[in-house]
Amino acid sequence: MNWIDALDSKKTDQERYDAVLGVVSSERGVGMDLLREWLSRKFWRFNAGDHQFDGISEGLCLLAGIDPEKSMITDMEYGPKFLPGASEFYECVMITAEDQGQLKIAIDRQVDELRSLGLTGRVRLRKVLELCYKNELHPPWLHAANDDFECAKMLPFDLITNPQFKARIRQGASSRGGQARASKNAKTQLLQKQGKEEFERLSAKDFAGLRVKTTNRVNAVEVAHEIYEFLGEEVGERDEILPEITTVQSNVRRWLKNLPK
Repeated sequence: MNWIDALDSKKTDQERYDAVLGVVSSERGVGMDLLREWLSRKFWRFNAGDHQFDGISEGLCLLAGIDPEKSMITDMEYGPKFLPGASEFYECVMITAEDQGQLKIAIDRQVDELRSLGLTGRVRLRKVLELCYKNELHPPWLHAANDDFECAKMLPFDLITNPQFKARIRQGASSRGGQARASKNAKTQLLQKQGKEEFERLSAKDFAGLRVKTTNRVNAVEVAHEIYEFLGEEVGERDEILPEITTVQSNVRRWLKNLPK
């Protein structure tokens, strides 16, 4: 029985299930959810670990179009769970007892090609996909990802082929860049105005309680923390404009150097 017969709409679900060893394709909606989940992870693992299928690392499984967490293998059954597009790539929607050997050969062949990328350990996803693009080893789900905006926006820009998505993502990046610049400007203004004023108030008190006891030298770190806490109270819930403590510390050291002797 071929897979078309197994999918005959006149058969019951149980009959279709009994006709094959297992469904290897992801139902489109569920499959896209799985793909979005994996693409949202910043790093993929390319060494042996919990998330693997048939001895293949998590990262290589995913690049081969297989969800390593949802797949299974037993003595009697070879059951990869395909991500969208992979069933077409391997030309196998369902797997019969006769077909599973050929499918395993096809997947192993694809994985061997992917091993040529030399990826090991925990690798940032963007670097992984850029390397695939450079070596023309496109994951089977790449086309499906380009049909879904949530997936597409998590791809490196060069891998996005949908022109409408590309325009939206470019516009969003421009907007985020403007927001980041505005936030940076607000942080700078907060530190240079209120932060500097607080520094001057502490200076007027001769940095009481903020000196090293053994040398009487002003403790720049303690001064910075005083200013940082003051600024935190100033901004309240608008903590996105609160400068980093390291930035406050570097400014305090500069201000201390510029104090009149």
